[in-house]
This record gives sequence, structure tokens and C-alpha cells, in this order.
Amino acid sequence: MKIIDSFWFGLVGIVKIHNGFETKWYIGQGIGTDQKADELHIAQYGKPFRPKEMQWFFTPATYLDANPIVPETPSDNKSYM
Repeated sequence: MKIIDSFWFGLVGIVKIHNGFETKWYIGQGIGTDQKADELHIAQYGKPFRPKEMQWFFTPATYLDANPIVPETPSDNKSYM
């Protein structure tokens, strides 16, 4: 296993590895005192992270995503309230 790269959000890291056959990513929490040790720990014990499954999350929002259309409350329907 070779650690290729890592990306950090404070103590939470995503570690990219290559195991000789394929590239994989793992996410986990480090201690924050030794980046290489934290990368190795996450590569061995972290949760698998699949960037393709998160693509929808990182896609820019459209105007309608940020401003959904909400129907008006019917004023004559007393059971609605």
C-alpha cells in the first residue's frame, strides 16, 4: 500500500492510497501531531470514502436548489391550520 495524498479538514482527513491494483480513499480522524502517522492510521483503519458517490454533493447548486418554490398557504382552508 502506498499513500499518494491526503486532504485535511482540521483533524479529519481523506487519504488517497494505491494498493498495487487500484486507487482507494479512506476518511477518518487523526490526532494532529504527526501527519504521516495520521495518514497511515486512516489508511489502515479509516472508513472507505468513494468520491464518485459524493459527486452530487459537490455539484454547484442551481437557483432553485437554493430558493425552492413553496406553495402558499390556502387562507380559506381552516383544516389546514
